[in-house]
Amino acid sequence: MKAHIRYISYLIIPLLLFSCSNEKEEENIIETGSITGTVKLFTSRGGFYPNEDMRVTIEGTDPVISVLTDTNGSYRFDDLPHGRYDLRFEKEGFGTFKRGDIVHINEETNLEAFETLGKKSTTEISSLQLFETDTGITLSLNTSPPSHTTNIRYVRIFFNIGSEASNQTFEYFTPVLQSEFTPFFRQYTYEEFEELGFISGATIHIKAYGESLLSNEYNDPNNGAFIFPNLNPNTTTGISFVMP
Repeated sequence: MKAHIRYISYLIIPLLLFSCSNEKEEENIIETGSITGTVKLFTSRGGFYPNEDMRVTIEGTDPVISVLTDTNGSYRFDDLPHGRYDLRFEKEGFGTFKRGDIVHINEETNLEAFETLGKKSTTEISSLQLFETDTGITLSLNTSPPSHTTNIRYVRIFFNIGSEASNQTFEYFTPVLQSEFTPFFRQYTYEEFEELGFISGATIHIKAYGESLLSNEYNDPNNGAFIFPNLNPNTTTGISFVMP
């Protein structure tokens, strides 16, 4: 009887060791998969542009992990451990774009919403003026090259309180504005400024930049700041007025 019990115990111990070994191996398995996506590229004024050779990089990798898009604008990363990733998109002539907080938990994570990205703006702001009325203001700006119905240009305007406005210092910014005439006029009522939080007596600073139809704007994955990669830095001095 004792010999029989001893024989069973000899069988059980290896089985337990094998079971524990399997559990440890399962714990050490790192699940991986692919991240795939597509970009569509355009000129600063919305014309089609070749989609290939945009470099897509996984932020924070060492050594750096990056791939180039093919002629269809498609890209693919294989054997990536499951986790969260930020991607950076770069190509000569294009403002750098970032897409953050990509959750990768599947065998293949397909970023179905493809990125539509434009080249940097070639539009400069050569002058910016302000005219006040009893009810609001009118902004007048000139672009270089001059805007025309056959040479449409794009601009963006930034507003700030108390100190000079810029693409990094602002309380409010417009969407991309289309300019078909020179000069380009834009009107704002004082009531509109009040709705934006600008109070009576405040000095409102204004600055304009040439922009692309597709601005590549994004929120920085690290600090949430608005980034405008395609703005043309060649612009005129900002202006200001005091809210009545």
